[in-house]
Amino acid sequence: LEININGDGSDKLDFTYIDDLVHGATLAIENKNARNETFNMTYGEARAIGEMAEILKEHFEDININYLPKDSLTPDRGTLNVDKARDLLGYQPQNPIDIGYPKYIEWYKDFWSQLKS
Repeated sequence: LEININGDGSDKLDFTYIDDLVHGATLAIENKNARNETFNMTYGEARAIGEMAEILKEHFEDININYLPKDSLTPDRGTLNVDKARDLLGYQPQNPIDIGYPKYIEWYKDFWSQLKS
């Protein structure tokens, strides 16, 4: 199994686990003060793509990660501010990538095995 990552793995993104996103969307739907407002529904802490690659290696021993040159048009990103969602909605994400990504990997493995049977 081969995975290509554009860049050296140090680029950071603010990942969101689906349970946190659904919980945040539910809070927004149920709160009248959220009408016509825009919220960032991320974890609120950017993590390096290389960290995700390391988690992937823990779950797929035969994986080979290739680091390729980063496209010059790819913007640098980082942490998104979730203060508004926390303050107005009580949004409290519970799944940083070291918790959420392994959950997703296990879900995907189970899903894949069911497709194959």
